[in-house]
Amino acid sequence: MIWNNIREWFNHHAEKNQLVKEFNLNAKHAFINGEVPTLLKAQTSWGNSKFKHAFSNTWSGFRIKVTNKGEVSLEFCKIIGLLIIQDQVLVRKLISCGFDTLEVFGMEGDGFQTGLTLLLSE
Repeated sequence: MIWNNIREWFNHHAEKNQLVKEFNLNAKHAFINGEVPTLLKAQTSWGNSKFKHAFSNTWSGFRIKVTNKGEVSLEFCKIIGLLIIQDQVLVRKLISCGFDTLEVFGMEGDGFQTGLTLLLSE
């Protein structure tokens, strides 16, 4: 019983890490190919407890850092968030992996947070 719980935790954690790794690889290729104007990099974060859902777990935030020089406006961060909303498969993957918060921040710390369940289309 304990071994199954430990194994499940490691498998779940590996799935989250793989999702972040895939996002970063896709973002890197999109930047190199000129499809996006800035490099994006995802990482896990604590998240925000007000966005918790039934499948949330520790390190429930999916943080995207925008690697522009200088300050990134809140509006630009929101545009990145809107692009994420358009990829409903990604939103559902994030939720099923235990993420509950989408965070988009510039290098200077300006940004926004929203609940991933709020991004599900009806």
